[in-house]
Amino acid sequence: MNKMNKMNKMTTDLLPGEKNRDYIERVFTFLFENQLISSVEIERLEAEENRGYRLTNFGFSRPLFVESSIRRMDSNSYPRYYANPICGRYHLCKEWYFDEEHPSFNFDKLQKWVNRMMRKAA
Repeated sequence: MNKMNKMNKMTTDLLPGEKNRDYIERVFTFLFENQLISSVEIERLEAEENRGYRLTNFGFSRPLFVESSIRRMDSNSYPRYYANPICGRYHLCKEWYFDEEHPSFNFDKLQKWVNRMMRKAA
């Protein structure tokens, strides 16, 4: 299946019963596996100094992923990133909240960003 067909089948919507972690892993795995995130964008998402970019585009400042399992923990040894990396490399941030008890503060922004990444490749 070519990249355009895969993109047409990909949905940025939260699937029925899909948990935050499942959604985040599905979407970012798709984007990374299909090379839809440029190296410049990866730097914006990961580097500490790009906090303002992440606040504007996602609603929080923490890097969206880290490549080192050592960096998974914050200064209080609390895991802020999932233990199992996607694509064998990226530990995704756990700080995404979008459920009925915690109204979204970043889900809509994430969807807009994902759609923008997919449009760039189209």
